[in-house]
Amino acid sequence: MYVKIHTPQAHSANKGSSKDLIDYLEKENAGIEATDQEYFFSHHDDRVSPFKVQDILDHNNKGLKANDSKFFMLTVNPSQDELAHIANDPAKLKDYTRDVMDQYAKDMNRMVNDRPLTGDDLVYFAKLEKNRIYKQEDRTPLKEVFKAAANGELKKQNFSTEKSFSGNTTQDAFKHNSEIRKQITALKVNESIPQNQRDKQIDKLSRGYLRNSEGRVILPGNKRDGLQTHVHVIVSRKDQSQSVSMSPLANSRGSKNKLNGKEVKIGFHREKFVDKAETIFDKKFGYERTLENSFQFKHGKIHDPEKYAKAVLNQPLNAEAVAKQVLSKAMQDPITQKLLYAPKTPKEVVQKLEKQAIKAIATAIKANPAGLPVQVLEKTLGAVGKGIAKSGGLGM
Repeated sequence: MYVKIHTPQAHSANKGSSKDLIDYLEKENAGIEATDQEYFFSHHDDRVSPFKVQDILDHNNKGLKANDSKFFMLTVNPSQDELAHIANDPAKLKDYTRDVMDQYAKDMNRMVNDRPLTGDDLVYFAKLEKNRIYKQEDRTPLKEVFKAAANGELKKQNFSTEKSFSGNTTQDAFKHNSEIRKQITALKVNESIPQNQRDKQIDKLSRGYLRNSEGRVILPGNKRDGLQTHVHVIVSRKDQSQSVSMSPLANSRGSKNKLNGKEVKIGFHREKFVDKAETIFDKKFGYERTLENSFQFKHGKIHDPEKYAKAVLNQPLNAEAVAKQVLSKAMQDPITQKLLYAPKTPKEVVQKLEKQAIKAIATAIKANPAGLPVQVLEKTLGAVGKGIAKSGGLGM
């Protein structure tokens, strides 16, 4: 589960009217009968028209200057496994979104009418979407393609053969498929080649396209496969009373406010909010989350080596504690056991155990050692060395 707070883009410029963003979120309703269209929903209403959404948002900006942000966009993005867990039920996802917005209000640490802000005080409208498209910047793994390759099914599914494709992300697939599309386009306009020969060559090239599990060519603009239901939320900067101004992009600057009789810092901690949103889903729907599927693990792996090591080892990153944990795992290895009985200094032992420590951490997360971030390993191994030195060697 990933709740993303978006920075304004061309379709979501937020210093004027909300019209462009609302029009953008109406894209899945294009060409659909009015009775089958997806409506916006709010904290208590399931059917809100785009016209009403724009009218309310564009008039809920009392006291804001022309260059101030008037609204913000969030997306609630469940994984395919999470969607399967709730049977891809739109009602459950909408109900969960409302819980997320309750948490959003709470995490603002603001007061209105001498009480803490709640979801009922927010002015927001959300839109459920069932599809996603591949975007030019996508870098996700091509799991479905490799699964087909492992089963020897590429040719059967008219996919490219392994020999003609050696990448492992959507970026690689885009490059591969774009080259095929370029060659097909050139053939279509090449009148020097007889039409029947061109058709044969085009058919042969088309069979080389990399496609997803639903048979669609993996190129920007095409639909992704699998469960892709997610929710877009437009939330006003002002609460319903228009007396409180809130921004999810503003971190605390140290100013304080009284909440429930206690002083708290004003500001919005995005990471904590996303982490809490994940916990809400787990508790609400009884979802048993694996370590690899947690926000703390994924965020730490990219942005915070200490958080990543803490998640991997399931304990605070205390130098001595990390040393004990890693060495405990490494000692299970027969080669490591021989090294430990050898008369070595702590420094020499650390050097000898580096590969075993890497292996131990990798095993803990069921990952390939080569795939672990270098900075994480350096950070963790540094903690191991300090822990050994602090504890006076290996006599722990």
